[in-house]
Amino acid sequence: MLPQHAVYRHFLNKELTEKHMQQLLKSGKTRLIKGFQGKAGKTFDACLAFDKNYNLTFKFPKEKTGSGEKSKPKPKPNSESEE
Repeated sequence: MLPQHAVYRHFLNKELTEKHMQQLLKSGKTRLIKGFQGKAGKTFDACLAFDKNYNLTFKFPKEKTGSGEKSKPKPKPNSESEE
């Protein structure tokens, strides 16, 4: 017998659309959803996914660093001449 769980449309001050629900039920995860609101009132973006026990979890996108690589600081030229 499969475990029975409920998935509520309203989650952390965000209403899940029909498309979000279809993605979640078909593939076990959604695309990025913007505008969740945490306990402290701060908003954030995340994907929803089921864990192995079919509980909803957040999957956070990886941080973008611009060009994909952190730039290293250039060494300062030595103004003193070595003798």
